[in-house]
Amino acid sequence: MKLINFYMENWTGDDYLPLPNGVFNYKIPEDRTVTNNYIGILDILRDSEIQSSYNEIFLRSHWGTKKYAKTFEHKDLKIVFSDQPILDGADENFYLVTPKVHMEDLEEYLPHYTTILEKGIKILFISFHESGHYKKFYNWINTSKHSENIYTITPCYNINDFAKGNHIFFPFLTYDLDNNFKMNDSIFSVCKREQYETTPKLKTILSFNRNAKRDHRFWFYNFCKKENIIDNNYISFLEFPDEHVLGYNTMGINELQEYRNDYIANPKPGEISVDIKKTDPGYVENLLHNWNNDSFLYAESLLSIVTETKFFERDIMISEKVIRPIANCHPFIVIGPRYTNTILEDMGFYVPPFINYDYLNNEEFPWLRLVKTFEEIRKLLKYIDDNGELPPFDMDKIEANQKLLLSFQKDEELYNVYSKLIK
Repeated sequence: MKLINFYMENWTGDDYLPLPNGVFNYKIPEDRTVTNNYIGILDILRDSEIQSSYNEIFLRSHWGTKKYAKTFEHKDLKIVFSDQPILDGADENFYLVTPKVHMEDLEEYLPHYTTILEKGIKILFISFHESGHYKKFYNWINTSKHSENIYTITPCYNINDFAKGNHIFFPFLTYDLDNNFKMNDSIFSVCKREQYETTPKLKTILSFNRNAKRDHRFWFYNFCKKENIIDNNYISFLEFPDEHVLGYNTMGINELQEYRNDYIANPKPGEISVDIKKTDPGYVENLLHNWNNDSFLYAESLLSIVTETKFFERDIMISEKVIRPIANCHPFIVIGPRYTNTILEDMGFYVPPFINYDYLNNEEFPWLRLVKTFEEIRKLLKYIDDNGELPPFDMDKIEANQKLLLSFQKDEELYNVYSKLIK
């Protein structure tokens, strides 16, 4: 059994609860009850102003010994918390830091983390969900005399472009899949190939766009409006900007300037939702962007257009949004950061060639890449209108995508990531 020790510097709660590293003498509010696990303390810390916090690692931990807890065990790998910088028998030791949200918010703790590095101790920063171009955090790494002892596990695909150190890519879209999409014929079961192929198509496009306040979704809404494809497709936009619209930078591109002028000249849209089954008995609380699944939407539409969380940002991250069509055996295109298709392909997924991703990836300027993406979508929609079907693609590989995605298990994915810490 290989052993990794996560060194937790300070403990509370009769030495059963490790404080987030960098935090000293934090007292749990007396009006908050903490049970004999980390769930209670996690909620307390997230409600506080503390930026060095707990994350899902702590939810999986088992404790009962002072200043020691088992946090992960799978196959031949075990990970523990302890108060020892170097634990006897450990193959690797790391001072663990898990930010509440963003690495940039850890600024107040960085001087202390420097003192940890000066003692020859490795530091591991873990953020499963969030990525960003963290200038202060990356500057701290790049100016450190001990950057070789700084490690990160993040969903940022290109963090090596910004920071020295040792970086492990965590594919966020695989996280927690074993608690979600199921192929079990329940009300929320995924769409299977037979259902997709035999169900009459009522719509061409399925596209969930919860927050149209994000720049690329704002432009995508205006594109969809201009092309007149919202009302006759399953396309949702749930939140629209009502202020600072002039702050959406057009970079002098005529198409984007026209979109912005038109948006300003007309009343703010209300929520635009997808069609829903009128016979639903009410246990689908939010059909528009739920984490549960609605297979009929996929079965009744030809393809998904996914607008990922990021587009203009320098850091490359893909989220859970693209897994929805993959989980439902649905052909798709994705509007996201450069090389989104490459990340998916590196993970073993097939990306249908409905748009020219190589052409788009070659465009470094994101505003031009966006309008080129719109032009690619126009070509695709014209092909569908002219031919009554999608361009040639491999449905067998779409089905293989679904099987691959639904085979992911959280323990196995975490094992694969954590194992990279042992050299």
